[in-house]
Amino acid sequence: MARKFSPSQDACILIVSLAPFASDQRLAVEELLHDEIPETIGASLAFHHLGGTYLHDADPSPMQPANVAVLAELLDTLTNLKLVITFGVAAHLSTIDAYGMGWARVPFRPGQITALPDGLDLANFHASCGRHIETIAPLLTQTVPALTADRTS
Repeated sequence: MARKFSPSQDACILIVSLAPFASDQRLAVEELLHDEIPETIGASLAFHHLGGTYLHDADPSPMQPANVAVLAELLDTLTNLKLVITFGVAAHLSTIDAYGMGWARVPFRPGQITALPDGLDLANFHASCGRHIETIAPLLTQTVPALTADRTS
């Protein structure tokens, strides 16, 4: 998936989860990201969920082709996308599938950042971190270099 990055635009961060975040959880994620990422970067956030109504009670089949196709379109159209944060294995696998890569090439590694071939970074968290947003702060500090890097592909 070819992607162009423009250093003059805000970095975009996509957050993918199995179920939608409640409004208070979204606000907590936004506040945490803005606390961990310097203001000079100007990161914008986009949220995408794969199905279900609550983080603990999600649709058991989120990786249906239609859901993956919507995510693939989103990955392709977000301007200056530099980081995808996934909550849970299903969100990770759906993102890899939507990205057009085989699952075996990019294993789920919670608490770690993986650089994809075109420079897009992927940060994985356990699904339960969505209910305990404060647990993601240590990894977010590691994402700052990914957000400031100027890459083109």
